[in-house]
Amino acid sequence: MNTYCILTKREPGSPYAETSFLRRAAGSTPTAPSGGEVLFYDEALLERVLSLLDGASCTPYVNYTPPEIEAIILEEISALLGGGAYAESCVKHIQSRVGIWLAEHQ
Repeated sequence: MNTYCILTKREPGSPYAETSFLRRAAGSTPTAPSGGEVLFYDEALLERVLSLLDGASCTPYVNYTPPEIEAIILEEISALLGGGAYAESCVKHIQSRVGIWLAEHQ
């Protein structure tokens, strides 16, 4: 039976984990990256999880941002990157404009 390991590591300040999925060599014990962990799974468990996912009858969640909101964000970030605004004012402008857009389109 094969054993797999998942190594996860989260960079400081990042909400996302960097994940590696590896087949474990016989008799080896991988070392967790700094700030990470190693999880071990056997092949039977992975097959069971995959079959549950394959048989799921649901629609996956898709992160959708309306194009109007993307345009607001890009416009304000362009001003920031062009040197015409500070980060704090950029964030306030985005929040204000998106809030107005949302109020108008609900």
